[in-house]
Amino acid sequence: MSKVSICIPTYNGERYLEETLNSVLNQTYDNFEVIIVDDQSSDNTWEILNRYATQDDRIRLFNNEHNLGLVGNWNRCIELAGSEWIKFVFQDDIIRNDCLELMMIGANNNEPLIFCHRNFFFDSKVDHTIQKAYMAIPHIDDIFSGTDLISPRQICQAVLTDSRNFFGEPTSTLIHRSVFERFGLFNSAMVQLCDLEYWIRVGVNTGIKYIPDPLVQFRVHSSSASSINSKDSQVYRSRHMDRLILLHEFAYNPFYRALRKFTKKNYPCRNFKRELAKKAFWLKNLANATSVSEVDTPKNYWDITAKNYPKINTSAYLLPYELKNWLNKKLIWRLHLNK
Repeated sequence: MSKVSICIPTYNGERYLEETLNSVLNQTYDNFEVIIVDDQSSDNTWEILNRYATQDDRIRLFNNEHNLGLVGNWNRCIELAGSEWIKFVFQDDIIRNDCLELMMIGANNNEPLIFCHRNFFFDSKVDHTIQKAYMAIPHIDDIFSGTDLISPRQICQAVLTDSRNFFGEPTSTLIHRSVFERFGLFNSAMVQLCDLEYWIRVGVNTGIKYIPDPLVQFRVHSSSASSINSKDSQVYRSRHMDRLILLHEFAYNPFYRALRKFTKKNYPCRNFKRELAKKAFWLKNLANATSVSEVDTPKNYWDITAKNYPKINTSAYLLPYELKNWLNKKLIWRLHLNK
């Protein structure tokens, strides 16, 4: 019976943390450790964690020396996990008591990325618009009906058809350690699509295994990362820049070679590099048109992203857009003026 590391990254999670911990500790599958990494919480999270740790020796507590941020803390959990299999559970989510048992049945190295069906659980204060957006996201069942083994080719087809995260959040996964050794960790440059990018990165190479049982509840509340990222002040970074980074990975990342090969054969009119240049040109102009008086601005996010991904600023595919823009600024307005 393989051991599982249940990883719980926490940050100011006192509101729902006890409910989450109880669901984790009451699993019918008992060969697991619980790795909890707190990212410098300022509420009572650490006190709650210490109380649980003194009562259950399966819990291993860690407190980051400085705040790593959302994705940085996910990756820290992975680095500290000591088991063959890794199961994420977020600080406000709930897993069914037989979640681990059912996910571990038939778990093997040939299908290293396993998903189960997840239900959304909305706090009463969550805006109705956000609720509708979540409920409109398809599940794996909707995309791949009646199958539990989904091939890399099917993943390629699906992600080119639907850009939403139909896979699910990390709480709905069970991941073999070899996945992180082969494909690396989550991309900390992203804030909203960090899990979707990883599922695609792995899935187009390995495929996925799916369990249709609703074994987890993903809670959405007003202070969750998803709700915060949907606010107007964060939309440029969470929606636009994350999509730009994802498109960059499609175009250039070696792990997406299978996706590019599939696209070239089945969608020959698509060119990820050209699509990236078009989107990058628009986002750069949008960033330059906004105020630069504050740190959290589109201009700031653009500069950081361009430093990490220089091809969004230097690709030859940008030349037609830059030339057209130059002509508009330097010549065309003069022609109109002389009429």
